[in-house]
Amino acid sequence: MEAQPRLPTPEEVIKKIDAIPPKKEKDEKYQNAFRYLYLTAGWVSEIAGDYAPKGSDATIEDIDGVKTVLFPIKTARRDGRIRPVAIPLNPYYEPWAESLYVWFKLHEDENPFDGLTMRSYQRHASILFDGLEWPIEKYTKTIYGEVDETKIIRIRKKNGIKEYLVEYEDEERHWVRDPLTKKETVIEKKHWNPFSLLSLRHLRIFELKYFYGFSKDEIEIFTGLSGAGPGNFYSNPLSRYQFIEPSNGKLHREHLKLQASSYFKKLLKSRTYEG
Repeated sequence: MEAQPRLPTPEEVIKKIDAIPPKKEKDEKYQNAFRYLYLTAGWVSEIAGDYAPKGSDATIEDIDGVKTVLFPIKTARRDGRIRPVAIPLNPYYEPWAESLYVWFKLHEDENPFDGLTMRSYQRHASILFDGLEWPIEKYTKTIYGEVDETKIIRIRKKNGIKEYLVEYEDEERHWVRDPLTKKETVIEKKHWNPFSLLSLRHLRIFELKYFYGFSKDEIEIFTGLSGAGPGNFYSNPLSRYQFIEPSNGKLHREHLKLQASSYFKKLLKSRTYEG
């Protein structure tokens, strides 16, 4: 009987990352990149794109009397606005914290994950996590199919781009950029996809919620994303305090520590796996 897909556990994924053989510097870079993405619930563009870090970004701080590695992260889906990810330095709480900090310090004036593209990270992840899957909930998507004939009703320019109001054979009307296409909404059923770097982020959020007991607000501070969605995110009066603009000043870092202190004590729980 064919095995049914199931949600992988954090332990399974963590052990796969730990098992990357350090044959070359590139392997060590992959390993540290995956550790960093997992611990920070990050996007791949936060290691190999416009929002990548510098080694000097990571600092040792004291939060609530506990030595901590603080990563000020440029949030990819928020135009690079800074969010604080604080990880306890003690390996009893987080075995990866100290080695990640050392990796950052070895690359003080550069991106610690430079030299590899987003695509190469994604390709390596597909090999590393081969056999693991992640559930995708039912969703709708828009597709554009070609048609032989349409009737153009009106033409307009929107944001400098020409659009056509067309009528199709079935008398439906839609605004499109190409008059010989038809927009359709397709429902994708719930299914399983191969485990990816995006799955890594989702699994970390799962762990924050169910293992560490993070609240919705604490997850939003940690990940930099609001459940309210981009359309009305900034309508929340508190949202202006959820991000700190990039700066190298002491006041900036004190603000980040203050934000991180809202969730930090919940991370003082052992996350160690044998084997």
